[in-house]
Amino acid sequence: MAKHPILGGKAYIYLREGSPYWQCAAYIDDKNIVAQRRLTVLPKPKTLLRTGI
Repeated sequence: MAKHPILGGKAYIYLREGSPYWQCAAYIDDKNIVAQRRLTVLPKPKTLLRTGI
């Protein structure tokens, strides 16, 4: 799995094995919140944050 930490490791952009889509995960209130944006290219982290992960 390709994994790229952002925001000092509080959020990650990652590509799951066997999936063409990049996903985002953030730790909020000690919970791991995951969102899939159906993006097939690695976006710039600021772009994801502006769209609300």
